[in-house]
Amino acid sequence: MKRAALFVTLASIPWRPGLESGIAQQEPAVRSVREAWKAAVAATVADMLAEKGADPALSEAVAAEAPPDAAMGDVGFPMFPFAKVLRMGPPQIAAALAERLSAKAGQAPAGTVKAVGPYLNVFLDRASVAEQALSSRSLGASYG
Repeated sequence: MKRAALFVTLASIPWRPGLESGIAQQEPAVRSVREAWKAAVAATVADMLAEKGADPALSEAVAAEAPPDAAMGDVGFPMFPFAKVLRMGPPQIAAALAERLSAKAGQAPAGTVKAVGPYLNVFLDRASVAEQALSSRSLGASYG
């Protein structure tokens, strides 16, 4: 009886891409957009590090995570690794990055950024990602 209840409980949890499968197993178009955001965040962190006189190579510590709640965004970047070097709190780093990335709206990948506590969260432009996913699929002769 307890196994059935556990199965129902686990089965009722909504599946979110990226939680158990990781970025490497996702749709290539989604993966490329996430990687583009990761690169944009890393470049902006490198600029902030250089301004503070720190080694810009430390920006390689940028990590992409899936937020625990879909309302928080599609990709989250924790700012904890940069707090000591930048001598700022993670929430302040996230807010500064959100401001800088929003100012580069035309140069950044499709989506919007928002500082949520110590995380920089990205809300992907779903229409753009869907368009990329559909255009990247080749239907081939086996379609239909």
